[in-house]
Amino acid sequence: MTYIPAAAEGHSVFSPSSSHMWLACPGSLLPNLAAPDTSGVDAAIGTVAHKEAETWLRTSTTPRQRLVTNIPDHPGLTIEVDQEMIDAVGSYVEWCNSVADGASYVAMEQ
Repeated sequence: MTYIPAAAEGHSVFSPSSSHMWLACPGSLLPNLAAPDTSGVDAAIGTVAHKEAETWLRTSTTPRQRLVTNIPDHPGLTIEVDQEMIDAVGSYVEWCNSVADGASYVAMEQ
């Protein structure tokens, strides 16, 4: 499975997790987008888990255990989708469904 960078999938480049930066200094957004990603393994695991949750919410398909490669900005890294990750993602999916009140996944992300 290949992962596409969030901005290429239609996700906002104004990510909530970095809002502390771009709200305080709007001029930092473009330089940070152009900078190389130096995040570590934990970020790669989060990227995989988020993508699994997105797929699960969009398709109602539970992830299966496997190894994932081709993670953006982490060439050569392999992340295992194991039962622990599936359980954690499942808890998140249940929460999303409980608060969505019939809204689509796209509405949840917005």
